[in-house]
Amino acid sequence: MRRVALTICGVLMIATAGLHVAFWPALGWAEELQAITPVSSGILQVLNICFIAVLVWFAGMSFYLAKRPTLHGFQRSVLVFLAFLFLLRGALEGPFFGWGVDAFVTMVLCALTSVAYLAAMRDPRAKPLKALAPSRG
Repeated sequence: MRRVALTICGVLMIATAGLHVAFWPALGWAEELQAITPVSSGILQVLNICFIAVLVWFAGMSFYLAKRPTLHGFQRSVLVFLAFLFLLRGALEGPFFGWGVDAFVTMVLCALTSVAYLAAMRDPRAKPLKALAPSRG
């Protein structure tokens, strides 16, 4: 289950990075960004480039963690962070970009990504907590 969920998340991260690369031609940024100040245009483009790098890192982490036999504290915290980040991203879609079909699709994809990252935390090999407690016998 974890391997499949994290592999799907990794593929989604690469696809999302590709989408962000396509912002320049798809959104006509060559013309659009001239309507704002050069500083704002630069900030927007730099943040987009940095986010592309972060998405590629997310993909790499997803593929790496998919191959791990078990996940430990920090690895699990990475999954919680990614789940929270995509839940937040989905929640911000409507207020910032409107409530059309595109927004709905983005919100659903973000929610599914969050669920997949949280589902990947489940480890069938992990011992139940009661098995770790000392016996009082």
